[in-house]
Parts: sequence; structure tokens; C-alpha cells
Amino acid sequence: MANFRIFVEKNSSFNSEAKHLLSLIQQNLQLKLTSLRVINCYDIFNIEAKQLEQVQYIVFAEPNLDQIITHLNLTNQCYLAVEPLAGQYDQRADSAEQALKLLGVNNLDLKVTSGKLIIFDEELTTQQLDLIKQLYINPLEMSEKDLSQLIYSQ
Repeated sequence: MANFRIFVEKNSSFNSEAKHLLSLIQQNLQLKLTSLRVINCYDIFNIEAKQLEQVQYIVFAEPNLDQIITHLNLTNQCYLAVEPLAGQYDQRADSAEQALKLLGVNNLDLKVTSGKLIIFDEELTTQQLDLIKQLYINPLEMSEKDLSQLIYSQ
């Protein structure tokens, strides 16, 4: 059993969430961003690599709409990663866990957590990024996610 992190990104023509967020930032913060990427992040704990490979395009992504990225280089990138607060219901993760179990991944210690990664194509100042965080992050529901670690904490 191992732990994995995968990133799932909609193909650009289907990524309405990214288009909506870009519009929201442009309208509310008057920032001159031209594009951004919104990527779903899944941390999957206690699963075999072969099991994950068999189900990743059934549970986490749709082959015609999404791209699964296993390694993402964020060096020199301006980004924001968020996740639900501990104890907050994570519907995306719960649905993934249930689907995995229905597909026969019956590991007792199986656990999935989810988050969002927003990558900005332009360089942002610290002040601009802080404004985006204030707009996007509801502190009652989510917090920033540390992408440097892959640890499940209950």
C-alpha cells in the first residue's frame, strides 16, 4: 500500500470553473489577469499503484474531458492551493472513496482527501495574491493546502 497525489485538470475548452474564477477576479479586484488554471487535487492513501491506475479515469477523471497529472512542477509558479478545513465535510473526497469501494478497492485504511490548485499564468505581487486569497478562501470552510507534504491527519 502506498500514498499518491494526483491532479485532475479539465481540458481548457471545458474548464468553466477557471473561466468563472478569472472573471470573478477581474471584476472584483480589477486585476489584469489573462488566464489561470483550476486543478482538482486528490491525495489517496493506502492504495496499490495498480489499483489506482485501473480506476483513475473512472473515479477521478473522464477521459474525454480531463487530464490526470501525476507530477506537477510548481517551481517559479504563482499558485494558491486550498483544502477543506479538518472536520469539514469533503463531498468530493467522500464520493471518490465510495466509488473506489464500489469498484472493489476494499482496503480498510483507504482514505481520500481533496483540494483545489489555482495556478496563475502571470506573476502576482504578494499583495495581489493576498487579495485573491481573501476573495476565494472562506475561512469557515477551507484553508491553504501545503503541497510539500502528503500526510493524512484526522
